[in-house]
Amino acid sequence: MVLFAIFCLSTAPTVIRLGLNTNLDPLLLLTVRVWVAIVLMWLVVWWRPSIARIDRHGLVHSTIAGVFNGASMVTFYTALTYLDVSILTMLISLYPLFALILLALRGEPFTRQNVVRLAVALLGVYLLIGPGGDVSLVGVGIMMLTTLLFAFNANWIQWQLRGYPPITVTLYTLSVAALVITVIFTGISLFREQTLAPLSPLGWGVIAYTAVVATIIARFALFSGIQLIGSGQASLLSPVETLLSVTWASLFLGERLSWVQALGGLLIIGSALLAAVWQQQLRRKRRLAAQSMD
Repeated sequence: MVLFAIFCLSTAPTVIRLGLNTNLDPLLLLTVRVWVAIVLMWLVVWWRPSIARIDRHGLVHSTIAGVFNGASMVTFYTALTYLDVSILTMLISLYPLFALILLALRGEPFTRQNVVRLAVALLGVYLLIGPGGDVSLVGVGIMMLTTLLFAFNANWIQWQLRGYPPITVTLYTLSVAALVITVIFTGISLFREQTLAPLSPLGWGVIAYTAVVATIIARFALFSGIQLIGSGQASLLSPVETLLSVTWASLFLGERLSWVQALGGLLIIGSALLAAVWQQQLRRKRRLAAQSMD
């Protein structure tokens, strides 16, 4: 389930970039995408009302996750207007390291090994964006914010919504995300000096693909996989998404990384993988400690 979700998610940046290359507005694409997905999901609820059943705790924490989810999607689409897909997907591989920082804020010790992992990741980021000198620092900053928001969203679901049906969590988090995205898009549109062009057939194709494949199907598969194997195991597979995304960008967008940038990307992926392994070991120790107390 997780690998299938990763395959679907890995195609999204390249498909979105193909749409942006025809001068489509990124936030318009995103807003229509999420509403298409929401309408389809609530049609499924009309057929099976039990999907929408959730208690107060689940609704509150789905709302919180949805706010950060919506914000991360806005910043992700914005970053795509500044960065190549290859650079962008390498940077989002920092997600496990941001997860370590969030764990530290919850009181987990930030060990010497974690400091080393963070240092390696920062060296990788420098090699990825520094020597070439032609990578947008604004885009890098936006992508860092995206990764932090995504890490918070994923960890919040793991901390507060474990045990809830994946499709129900997807329904409510995405519904809240759609409202957040709409508010942001409307606010920005009020200050535009020119009206937006109508969506082209290519734009509708991008929306249909990202709404159905990269939103509904991918999220349901990912949440289902996390329920079965845990977020620690799932995060170990994150380098697969990065490698697939870079492959699609190379095949369909003609993007190429220099050897220095490739080295930086490998350092980021390696550091993130070690961070994910550490999180998995930490969860295993907690389970063993809980079992021994029982």
